[in-house]
Amino acid sequence: MNSKINLIKHEFLINELMQISIQAGFSTRNAEYPIYNYENMGLNDARMLKRDLKQSLMDYYKEIKEGNISDKMHIEKLVNINSLLSNKYHKILFKKSFRIGVTQKVVNLFLKYLWTTNICSMPHHCPVDNINKPPPSKLGGIKRNPFPSSPLMGED
Repeated sequence: MNSKINLIKHEFLINELMQISIQAGFSTRNAEYPIYNYENMGLNDARMLKRDLKQSLMDYYKEIKEGNISDKMHIEKLVNINSLLSNKYHKILFKKSFRIGVTQKVVNLFLKYLWTTNICSMPHHCPVDNINKPPPSKLGGIKRNPFPSSPLMGED
């Protein structure tokens, strides 16, 4: 009985981590670059896109549980998720594309949440926030961010 309850609790936690990752990735957008082209949207379109994004996150989570993911594989996963969503939902997306920066943010936050809850090891391109980053004075006076999120940044 305890193992079934633990499984239910674990599934609930994973689902919540996916949901807050998606919310964060979708809510921090520049008003000039929205996610959706609202003129072409139906009632269920956004829900379906988020459902497919959640499935992609779950698939990636399962891959991470099965073994190590290399840096190259992580970047390929980001590109594949982005391509899937862009190709499938181009009609409802702003400029017919799901932006790579949104994909990065959602996936990397999800992995960061998995890491901080001890569900997985520290992920590639983990967006380490100011609480965890050492101050520049401890890094020999480095003034820039020593923890870039990803080599894909700037391709947005």
